[in-house]
Amino acid sequence: MSDTRDDSGKWSNPGVSGASGDDRVSRSQKIYEHVREALVNHRTVDASKVEVVVNGSTVSLGGSVDSPQGKKIVASMVQSLPDVERVQNNMSILKDQHSAGGPEGVTLNDLGIRNE
Repeated sequence: MSDTRDDSGKWSNPGVSGASGDDRVSRSQKIYEHVREALVNHRTVDASKVEVVVNGSTVSLGGSVDSPQGKKIVASMVQSLPDVERVQNNMSILKDQHSAGGPEGVTLNDLGIRNE
């Protein structure tokens, strides 16, 4: 049995009967709902293009955000949610549509690279 989402992002669990094996499904569903609610209500990051997949207590983030800072903020926020044990951050960063070159103003620290 697998978790599926419809176009609205809601979980659908055909055939779930509440048996003990379904606790994982229920837990994944709750985590998914917490993540989506947190993303929708976040005021500083546009997470409308973030994709969320939950498997047990692991949350995989895909899609894209506008900046390296947004990528870090979303991953940190998700990691802090109840029952989330691991975050796999596969989000990409949208390129600035107004510049012809690379990501101007992005430092190595923004990318998580430390110069020691």
